[in-house]
Amino acid sequence: GWLFIGTPLGSYDAMLLIFAILVIILVVALGLVPSVISKAQWVPKGDAT
Repeated sequence: GWLFIGTPLGSYDAMLLIFAILVIILVVALGLVPSVISKAQWVPKGDAT
């Protein structure tokens, strides 16, 4: 089994923990994308004539 902060975890609990961490990382990444795009200004607004 796994030991996480002194708590014994089964394989199912470990999978849930890893899945939760991946979801959090995904949400943070999706939250950062718009700010990165706006800073980089990949699509100039109002320049097209």
